[in-house]
Amino acid sequence: MSKETLIPEDAATSSEKASRYLRKKTTDIEPLIKFANGLIDGSYPSLFFPRKEEFLLEWWFDRAEAGMKNERFWQLFPKLWDQTDKDSRIQIYHRHKYLDTLKSVLQWISGSEEPEKDKLDYSHAKLAIRPVVLVSLERVSKDQIYMRTTNQIMVSIVVSYLKLTQAFEETASDAIARSVFSIYDNTLYGVLNYKKVSQALSSDGLVAVFIAFEKARRESYLYTRLGDIIRDLVYSPSIMKQAAEGVSGKKEGKKSTANSVDTVDSENLFKNLFDVLKSIPDIQQKGELLSEILGLGLSKFEKTKQKALMPKLCEAFLQFSPASAVYLIPQAQSQDMIMSSEVLTKALEAQAYKDWPLATTIVDLDADAVLPITDKLVHDNLTHAPSTTETVEFLCHLASAYARIRDLQAFMTLWKEELASAGDFEESSWKSESLVRNIARILSENWTIHQFSSAIPNREIEHEELLPLIAIVLACSRTADSLNDAFNKKLAALHEKLLSDDLKENYLAWRLRYLIISVNREVAKSVIASTDPNHLLNALISPEKKLKDRRVIYFMIQNILRISEFQLLENFSQAADYILTLLSPSKAKYESWDKESQSISKQNISTAMLHSTVERWLVLAENRFTPDQILLLAEALWHCGKSDKNSEPWSRLLDSPLLYEQVQLKNSLADLLVSQLAIGKSEDRDAIIKALRKSKSKSLDEADLIFKAIDALLQYPIESLRRSIRARVLDCLLLIDKYSSDLQLLLKSRTLIQKFLALPNMKSILQTNPAGLSSLISKSEELSDFDLDNITTDIMTAVFGYAVGGDSTDSSVQFLKDVHASAFDTLQSGGSVGRGTLRMFSLSSRYIEKSGSTIPDENLLKGVDFISDMLSQPKQKLDLLTQRSALLALGELNELLSFRRDLSVSGAVLNLIPGHVKILSSITESGANVTPEINISGQILQTIFGMVSSWNHDSVDGKLRDAQRLTTLYTSLNQISRSTSSIDSSLIRQKFKEKAKGWSKETFEAIFNQLLQISTHTENSADAESINTLTALLTVEGSDHYAFLTRRLSLLACTLVLDQQKITSARSYLDILKLFETVMKEKTSLITPFTFTQLFTFLILTSSQSGPKFSDLYSVDEVYIHICSTASSIILLLGRYFRGRHNLVIRLLENLLYGLCRSRKVAIQKLGAMNWKRASWLPVSQSCSVDCALAYSRLLANICDPNLSRSKASSNPKKRSRGENQAESDFALSSSSGTSRRALSKHVPFLITEYCYAATHFSFDADVQQALMTGLYTVFDIMGEHELAITNASVDATGRAIFKRLYEDYNKFGKWHEI
Repeated sequence: MSKETLIPEDAATSSEKASRYLRKKTTDIEPLIKFANGLIDGSYPSLFFPRKEEFLLEWWFDRAEAGMKNERFWQLFPKLWDQTDKDSRIQIYHRHKYLDTLKSVLQWISGSEEPEKDKLDYSHAKLAIRPVVLVSLERVSKDQIYMRTTNQIMVSIVVSYLKLTQAFEETASDAIARSVFSIYDNTLYGVLNYKKVSQALSSDGLVAVFIAFEKARRESYLYTRLGDIIRDLVYSPSIMKQAAEGVSGKKEGKKSTANSVDTVDSENLFKNLFDVLKSIPDIQQKGELLSEILGLGLSKFEKTKQKALMPKLCEAFLQFSPASAVYLIPQAQSQDMIMSSEVLTKALEAQAYKDWPLATTIVDLDADAVLPITDKLVHDNLTHAPSTTETVEFLCHLASAYARIRDLQAFMTLWKEELASAGDFEESSWKSESLVRNIARILSENWTIHQFSSAIPNREIEHEELLPLIAIVLACSRTADSLNDAFNKKLAALHEKLLSDDLKENYLAWRLRYLIISVNREVAKSVIASTDPNHLLNALISPEKKLKDRRVIYFMIQNILRISEFQLLENFSQAADYILTLLSPSKAKYESWDKESQSISKQNISTAMLHSTVERWLVLAENRFTPDQILLLAEALWHCGKSDKNSEPWSRLLDSPLLYEQVQLKNSLADLLVSQLAIGKSEDRDAIIKALRKSKSKSLDEADLIFKAIDALLQYPIESLRRSIRARVLDCLLLIDKYSSDLQLLLKSRTLIQKFLALPNMKSILQTNPAGLSSLISKSEELSDFDLDNITTDIMTAVFGYAVGGDSTDSSVQFLKDVHASAFDTLQSGGSVGRGTLRMFSLSSRYIEKSGSTIPDENLLKGVDFISDMLSQPKQKLDLLTQRSALLALGELNELLSFRRDLSVSGAVLNLIPGHVKILSSITESGANVTPEINISGQILQTIFGMVSSWNHDSVDGKLRDAQRLTTLYTSLNQISRSTSSIDSSLIRQKFKEKAKGWSKETFEAIFNQLLQISTHTENSADAESINTLTALLTVEGSDHYAFLTRRLSLLACTLVLDQQKITSARSYLDILKLFETVMKEKTSLITPFTFTQLFTFLILTSSQSGPKFSDLYSVDEVYIHICSTASSIILLLGRYFRGRHNLVIRLLENLLYGLCRSRKVAIQKLGAMNWKRASWLPVSQSCSVDCALAYSRLLANICDPNLSRSKASSNPKKRSRGENQAESDFALSSSSGTSRRALSKHVPFLITEYCYAATHFSFDADVQQALMTGLYTVFDIMGEHELAITNASVDATGRAIFKRLYEDYNKFGKWHEI
């Protein structure tokens, strides 16, 4: 080891020797690093070294060049930097050239200065040193030091860093990128012309920028900043202007402006950019990257005078990379730019005419680029290729292009030619149904009746003309123009030409014939009069040659059915039999049929026929089919409905209101469904039991069909069923319910039972036989399902309600008593009692009381005792559903007994409260999805609340405990009701207020004081729910507690002013505002002048910079609008207190105004944070929305337009003379109104001055500014010349210009002028 590597023994004896040793100019820096580490770590405790940290940091900067490539040397930096105070390290930093060192080391790491030897060792050293170098940069950047240097050094640092991001993904983190680009920002501060910076980046630097831009994550900070660099430097306006002037100047011999870009050669204009891009491997194939770079240029030009260069830029990119046109052209399309047709055509040629989405984009952008090559494009590449969505879409857009140039006839000619070329190739795009319908739409929007008539030939029809003619006839039926007689005759003549033998086996001809007679009644009658419809019928029933093409059969049937609407055919019954044969379940396939494609085959013709029948021919079938044929049609429809392949016609049928007007068809379908429900047997019971027992097997059986039949009946309006069918269906449903164990089937069947029982005068076995009802209840107890329990309870309620209804008899009342007795015997038996039995006992008790009979109190009390004992069992033995049923039953029994005696709630019931509150509170806080279990817990708590609210103690202590328990439970329920619909917040609020109204003065005051203490001394949002409970108590009806509530409300307002910064929950803050709004609206008399002042002060403080900061999630707009709403309520309801307090209003308006501003970073830095007067809960980078601006304008209008209650402060009727007439009263009102406006007008100049200040240093979004104007105009309405002069004198030159423009707008748009 050399002597240089050893640390001298006397180096640590004194600070002087230590500093002299460290400053030793040696080539081996390792001993110095070791010694410096020892000084930092305290390895030399006897050494006194004053200001050691500052010296070592200074030493580090001095030796940075020597230790630049040493990992341990860089590891020293964070330690030294952190241990030195901020002021000292900033001073040391500015005395040295840290960025020069950073530039050198980053160049070395990135490989810009690779040594000639020891490459492997240096490679390892680079990997080790890279993270600590970047850590040092982060440390410096965190202190917000002004890191400014020369352009060359800054560019070198940025380029080296970008090269590192390509190799090491972690170096592209947002924190490191922000540190690097802070150097970039500081260096460019104040630079207006980016030309020098662009030159400094050089070709190599730009390549690094582009490559890093490609690899950066789209949501990262690095991607955003690189995009800004490309936009600002590559597309700098000065560079673009110079390039435009230079290129056009060479051609014209003089300078030209950016507006004369038509003479600019785009290839030469952006030559430098593309020279750089060529350095990136495979760049011409990277269309997505090129489109992003192009997008940056377009967004830059959009806001500059070089906007005319945008088309040239797009053309240059297309010439540079035609293969990327699919990415580049949509960019141009989004900017509505016009590029040369030659460039677009070349882009299409580069894709070998096969990129149909690109072709669609180009034809929309510039039809002239496509129309000249249409023949080559479609004939060679599209006509004989299988149809796809892209090719059909291109043809539709091509037709639209022909429509735009008013030459649709040329497209129709092209269509005929290509159809002739396609021949029998059915998959050609030209034969697509989607194309036909789209062209029909285009024709209907562009052609007149005369053009339609001209397009219909007067000669024999060729096969290739059929599809275009179909489109024309479809368009005729959609056109807004009325069809004249001449055109109707033209259609009838066309129909006659379609009768030729050459076309009789072409389904398109049959389809066209059907469309012609469907255009209107006149054409149909004319065709029928000139042809023999029976000949058509015979051609279908007994053709000379068997029809093999199912499409021909389908459209022949459509023709026959259409003609049958006008004329009764002799052999129509045979035609109906033929149709029903096609639909016969034994022969039909019922495969899926696409209505849009109109593709008909042997497999799906039956489905297609059912579709057309349901949508078009229901009325015809009802009137022309025989009863047997209607039954066969119903069987076909039901067979399709129970098919798993395609049940759409069945669903459409049930949704069609037209079905229920067809009596025969409706009844036939109902008979079929009932027959299916009863398994089609005469003995329903045995058949259903057998089917349900078979359902345990895996194969498809009759139980599945029962399920589908029930599902169909649920969609069916059962009130339209015949009474005999209703009774049979209900009996079948009860059998199904009894013998089925499938939960879904039971849910469906019981829902249907419930619907039947809801019908008037609907009788069933359930209303006479208690055993049937018990069977239903026992089944629901076995399955334990929330929905099934609810439906079962509804069924019991319907049965008991029928027994005590208007048609009740002694036997029905006796039925109720038998049910009650059966349930009571079960309770007394001492065995296990299910939840259904409990509900049956309580519900039957309630309905017996309704019938006028009375149940002995002993029976009810025994039920109460039994349920209380049941609830006292260990929690795990009682599931949620049983708890709910027991509590609902207990509540109903308590309600019955409360009319005759006072009852108390057992401790077992009260013990259930904490567990359910905990469950629901956790759900509320976590925001989890609401489940049936959560709804059950909510119902349990609401039931307990109802019982507790009816509980009365005789002793004072007992009443206080009851009130405390009720208040706690109400507070919890009120919070929980926000996340579950099972708790009716309005109902529990009403019950709570009714109960609180009956409290004694001592109890009321004790509860209120406890709530007030909790609400004002907690930061927990859950405890803050007490605010809502306070709101309920403050609005209790009656005046018994008026003086107490007035004092406490004043105390609450004063406490909120003092402790407003302790509010950390936005929800609590909104609840406070809601409390005062509710009190103002319901109990205005509780607000004293002192409370008014404190409340307004609270609003001012919470809307200022010294206000609270919220830690929970909240909507900025919601908070802002609530503040405006509360302020408006104060102004409208408490206007009598405003005299002498207008300064408070103006201060609040000034604070709220800044919430509508958008911050400017430069303005905040220049003016200081104190001048940025936004509320603490408003994000710095976000402004409030236009809804907030509208709320602010409404607030201004309420202030500046005094209402009656505010303006007539001195209009006390007692102070008026009895002889005062109506005119004098009106004069007094207008006079006091004017006085109020004059008092306010003295203060509004301060508000307008504040607005001018905000508009000068900050900005308003356009929509916010527009919404704000309405309110500012009302302010100007109350300002006189004196106030306008004060405002004009209060603002600076910039503010005066804003004020002048605002006043001019007011005079033009806001001021009322007499005509």
